[in-house]
Amino acid sequence: MWTISFGSLSGSGLLQGNSSGVHTLSVGALNTDSTFSGLIKDTSGTVALSKVGSGTLTLTGVNTYTGGTAVNAGSLVISTVSSANGTYTVANNATLAVTNVSSGSALVSNLTVSAGSTLEFQNISSTTVPPIASSNVTVSGSCMVKINGTNSLVTGNSYPLLSYAGTLSGTFMNLQLQMPYGWRGTLASVGKQIVLTNVAVVATTPPQVTTVPGSSQLQLAWPATHTGWRLQVQTNWLNSGLGTNWTDIPATFTNQIAVPISTVNGSVFYRLVYP
Repeated sequence: MWTISFGSLSGSGLLQGNSSGVHTLSVGALNTDSTFSGLIKDTSGTVALSKVGSGTLTLTGVNTYTGGTAVNAGSLVISTVSSANGTYTVANNATLAVTNVSSGSALVSNLTVSAGSTLEFQNISSTTVPPIASSNVTVSGSCMVKINGTNSLVTGNSYPLLSYAGTLSGTFMNLQLQMPYGWRGTLASVGKQIVLTNVAVVATTPPQVTTVPGSSQLQLAWPATHTGWRLQVQTNWLNSGLGTNWTDIPATFTNQIAVPISTVNGSVFYRLVYP
């Protein structure tokens, strides 16, 4: 067994394991961005990959190594032609991204995402084929699911992001969606897939908020085209005016909400913000 370290890895060529055992490629210590279009594969030995450093490593080749992939820091970008069907782990503050370049799926054995990590899906377009096809998925804490690229998004469509043949461990609600600016959507668990659904365009011009007071509630509403804006509130004494202590009200994916009226509060201020 051995470990070979690359400060960065770019260009093309062939990297393979020619002796028995598991051999690890550690890439990224120079903290720079690089792209490798060559092939990484097993031969008589098994190759594993460890992504280190704050930069982004992009692998565009049809890689077939099976020794596992650890995204320890920075970002690792693979493509939908990847067949590196080993275990993938994504650490806190690290990102695993997959970019859509084919009609297939990147093959992954067991995928584990840690709290504070990010799964990024670039240029998704298929309504039937997910960019990642895995055996099992483990969500170990709150993880960002980031959608990057809008050229192929269509309002009303649903897009599978990740499939798993076995089990999904952890809490599905720990997957937090981040859509591109001007778009909204929701994540759903459908069968053995994690799906982006309710895709729609969000108006980004400031809207008018209407208020209808009642005896115990205040009804707030804004145009449906602005669904996806966040309603925020702060409570101050009237002679203090506005401060910086805005907090979100859980009103995501709606354009109206009823809030209770409290006579204890000196004054309450509301605003809509996007994103």
